[in-house]
Amino acid sequence: MVLCPKHSFVFSAIHKAQFAASLALGQMYPQLATPWRAGAFHCVLALQRAHQTHAKTKGHTLLVFDNKGHDEQPLAQLVLNPPQWSDTYYGRRKKDAPLRQIVDAPYFADSKQVPLIQVADFLAYFLRRYVEIAERLLAPKYPEEEARISQWVATLASRCIGFSHIYPSKGRCDTAEVFFAHCPPSLRRIEG
Repeated sequence: MVLCPKHSFVFSAIHKAQFAASLALGQMYPQLATPWRAGAFHCVLALQRAHQTHAKTKGHTLLVFDNKGHDEQPLAQLVLNPPQWSDTYYGRRKKDAPLRQIVDAPYFADSKQVPLIQVADFLAYFLRRYVEIAERLLAPKYPEEEARISQWVATLASRCIGFSHIYPSKGRCDTAEVFFAHCPPSLRRIEG
C-alpha cells in the first residue's frame, strides 16, 4: 500500500451497540442521534483540533461526505452552529469563531461519482476488517489475513492526522471521552 506523503486522513469509529445503549440511557449528546452523524462530527472536531495551531490556515478545510440523506441537514447544522459542548474538544478560545478551520457547510456527494469518497470507503473497509479480526469478532478468511491487515492498518496509522487529535490518551474532556468510549478498543491506538 502506498500513500501520498503530503496527504493525511482522519477517521472515527463508533461501536454501534455501545452507541445504541448510550442513546437509550440518555448518555449521548442529542445532536449526535445516529452513529454516522456522531462519527462525521467527530472527524470535523478532530480536523479542527489538528489544524487550528498551524499558521495561516484559517478556513482551509472543506468537508465532503458521502450522501446519507437523513443525516445531511443535521450534520450541516452541527457544523454551521456547533453546540457549546463541542468547544472543549479543540480548546476553543473566546476570541475564536467556532470551527474556524472549516470553510463552509459540509458538501455531500454520491460516492459513485466522487473517487476520493471511494478511497475513504476503501480505507474504512480495512479499518473495519482490522477491528473484526483484532477483537475476534470474525475469523480471518485466509491464513495471512490478520498479519496483512495489521500491516496495512499500521501504514494507514502513520498517515492519519494523529491520535492525539482523534483519540487522546489522557486529558480528555467530556466530549472527547464520549468518542473515546464508543470507539472499538483496537482502534484507539493503532501503531504506525
